[in-house]
Amino acid sequence: MTNPVKKKGLDKTIFIGLGAVILVVAAVIFFRLMTKDTCPDVVDFTWTGEMKANNPIQFSDISDGANQWKWDFGDGSPQDITRNPTHTFINAQVYMITLYINGKCEITKEIKIEPNVQETIIVPDLVRPVIEGPEEAMVGESIRFNCPSDGVSSYEWQFGESMSVDATTKDPQYSYKRKGSYKVTLIVNGKSEQATHTIKIKAKPGAGVPGGKPKPTISADKFFSLLRDIADRKIFPESLNSYFCDDLTIPLTRPDGKQTTLLSYCNAIRKVGLDAKGVFFNIDKESGCITSIKLN
Repeated sequence: MTNPVKKKGLDKTIFIGLGAVILVVAAVIFFRLMTKDTCPDVVDFTWTGEMKANNPIQFSDISDGANQWKWDFGDGSPQDITRNPTHTFINAQVYMITLYINGKCEITKEIKIEPNVQETIIVPDLVRPVIEGPEEAMVGESIRFNCPSDGVSSYEWQFGESMSVDATTKDPQYSYKRKGSYKVTLIVNGKSEQATHTIKIKAKPGAGVPGGKPKPTISADKFFSLLRDIADRKIFPESLNSYFCDDLTIPLTRPDGKQTTLLSYCNAIRKVGLDAKGVFFNIDKESGCITSIKLN
């Protein structure tokens, strides 16, 4: 009895394995096709703002159906992944701006950044007023002040005896009614530009003396005795007014040679004591008042 002959052919397991591979590949291709982003019909962007260096510029994506963004501004700065970013270019030049959307679509545009030249505003020079006038005068004396400054269209003078404006001309005249030290103020062009000037007004010689006779004088010894009383706080410096035409600011030379005024010296010796041993002074012949003092 003879054995049956086996038929030659491909094993069916081969067909099964090949079919499985084909199915896997097809599934992968199908999955990629179904999940892959596509380019919109419109890929574009715009910008607004002054196209100058150091000015912020607003970029806006106007593509259809975009859901991913990446901006390359062409200046070496980090890429921006927002839809509508704001960017500032430091240098003035031409830049190539590229927008990538959905990971594969892109558009590139050229923009030109101009230099940011600041507008120069010319500010006119402020008028700096100057006051010309004497530093000393007498009560009742007519005093002339003047402002030689250019570019002045209006003047407001205050001579210090009141709080009001005393004159509005370029070179006014004024007479003080009382002795003292006054600050003259000038405001020009109706603004805050102003100048000041200090003037010392003295009493007229012989003022307050009946018949205009000279005031009584005082000897050096008597005056030195009064200085001791001031240093000992027995009397006030104002007790000497009658010998100085009511002006205690006359010049005084201290024993060390330094210059001061009589009133300042009297106030000093009331605190530290008398440092002089003798006194010399000059007397005005017409008024009889002491005009300067020297101590030793």
